[in-house]
Amino acid sequence: MKNLGNLFCALVLLSCVKTVSDPVPSTTGTTTSTTGTGTSNTGTEDKTYHELLSDYDYNKNTALKITLSGSSATSTAAGVKISGQTVTIGTADNYEIAGNLTDGQIIVDTKDDKIVRLLLNGVNIKKSSSAAIYIKNGKKVIIELADGSTNTLTDGGITYSYDDATAMEPNAVLFSKEDLSIFGSGKLTVNAGFKDGIASKDGLVIKSGNLDVTAADDAIRGKDYVVVQGGILNLNAKADALKATEAEDAKLGYLDINGGSITVTAGDDALHGENFLNINSGRIIINTCREGLESKKITMKDGHVEVFATDDAVNAGDGTDARPTAATVGNLFFTMNGGYLLVNSNGDGLDSNGNMTINGGTVVVHGPTAGGNSSLDFDGSFAINGGMLISFVGTTQMAQLPGTTSKQNSVMVTFPSAYNALNLVHLETDAAKELITISPLKRYQVMVFSSPDFKNGSYKLFLGGSSDKTASDGLLTGSKYTNGVLNTAFTITGVSTRISGK
Repeated sequence: MKNLGNLFCALVLLSCVKTVSDPVPSTTGTTTSTTGTGTSNTGTEDKTYHELLSDYDYNKNTALKITLSGSSATSTAAGVKISGQTVTIGTADNYEIAGNLTDGQIIVDTKDDKIVRLLLNGVNIKKSSSAAIYIKNGKKVIIELADGSTNTLTDGGITYSYDDATAMEPNAVLFSKEDLSIFGSGKLTVNAGFKDGIASKDGLVIKSGNLDVTAADDAIRGKDYVVVQGGILNLNAKADALKATEAEDAKLGYLDINGGSITVTAGDDALHGENFLNINSGRIIINTCREGLESKKITMKDGHVEVFATDDAVNAGDGTDARPTAATVGNLFFTMNGGYLLVNSNGDGLDSNGNMTINGGTVVVHGPTAGGNSSLDFDGSFAINGGMLISFVGTTQMAQLPGTTSKQNSVMVTFPSAYNALNLVHLETDAAKELITISPLKRYQVMVFSSPDFKNGSYKLFLGGSSDKTASDGLLTGSKYTNGVLNTAFTITGVSTRISGK
C-alpha cells in the first residue's frame, strides 16, 4: 500500500501553485484565498506570505564566510562574534557557513531592518543543550541549502537550557522567533531528540530543498502559517509532522501545500492547520499517523494524497469533544475541488463535524471494519457536485451517503453481511458500460459510489470475478474484467439512493 504508484500519479504533475520554479507572491507578498466553494465554507485566511521574489536573489560570491572547525570557528566578518563554539551574527548580511561544531550553536541576533541570509554549505552542527541554529532577532531570515551540499543539525536529546525560561524557548533544533524561509537544492537533515525539529514563532515558508526531519515531538511547526511551495520533505515525528498552530487569530493558523513531495510517519496528526489546511498541489504520502489531515477548514484543490490512519484519515473539527451545534457546523468543513485522495483508516475515513462538499477530483476510501466509525461521517450536510467517490466500510452502524442537495447522483449499497477484502466489485450500466471496478482492501458491508457518469438509469452490480491487472489502491477501472456473480440490478431516479444488495 505504501509509496503507491497507481494510475492517478500523473495527475499531480499537471498543476502546481507557486512551486519551486513558479513565481512567488508579488512584492506585497499577498495571494488570494484558497478556501473552497460552497455554502459551508465560511471564513477566509489572511493569505499574506512573508516571502518575496527578491528573498532568493542575492550574490552568493560575496557572502561573508563563517568557518566551523570542530571546537572552534572563525570569521573575518565585522558583524560576527565568536565565543568558543558559539557564533553570534549581529549584523544583517549574507553569510556562507561551512564545517562542523561538536557542541556549538549559530545565533542570529540582529536589530537591522534587513534580511539575514544563511547559506549552509556542508555544515554539521550539534548542540547538546539547545538549538543548533537559534534565530533570536531579525527582520526575516532566509536559509539556503547550497547546491550539492549535505547539512546536518542535531541536539543532545535530553534537556534544553532555555534562553527564555518562561516561554521554554528555544525548543527546536532549528528555532526561529522571526519569519523564516528555507530553499535551495541541497539537503538538510535535522535530528531532534528533545522536542521539535524545525520551528518558527511567525511564518515558515519552505520553497525548495531536501529536508529529512526526525523529531521526538513535532517535525516542522510554524505559528502564523506554514507554506510548502516545493521540495522533498521526509518527516518522522512522534507527535505531529507538519503544523501551523495560531489559534487566537481566526485568519491565521493555516497550512498551505502548494507543491513538493512530502512523506510522513507521525504518532499523532500528519498535517495540521489550526484554522485552515489547503492542499493546492504536490504529492503527499502519509504512511502512518493517528489522524491524517486535520483542521477546522480543509480544502483540497489539486494534488495527490494518500493517508493511512489508525484513527480518522481526514478530520474537519475544532479539536474539542463538544457536540457540534448549529453555530459551529457552518464553521467546519471538508471541501474537495480536485486531485486524488486515497484513504485507508481504522477510524472515520472522511469526518467533518460540519459540512462536506466534493466538487471534483477522485476520492477512494477504504474505511474501518469495526463499529463506532464509518467511511463517511458528517454532522452537517454532504453535497457531491462533481468528481468520483467510492467508499467502503465494514459495518452498517454509522453508514452515510451524500444528501439530496447534491448535483450528482450517488448510491449506497448495503449488503446483509460483510464480504471479504479483495472480493472484486464491478458496476456497469444496463448496456454493459463499466463505471468502476475495484478490489476493496478491507472487509466491507456498505459501498457508496458517485461519479459524473452515474446518470438516471439502470445498473448491474457484480461481485467477484477477475481482472487482468492489480492496483495498490484497489482501483481496476479500465482493466479487462471477467464477470463474477450478479449481486443486484437497480434503477437510479434521484441524486441520493439507498439499495439493498444480496
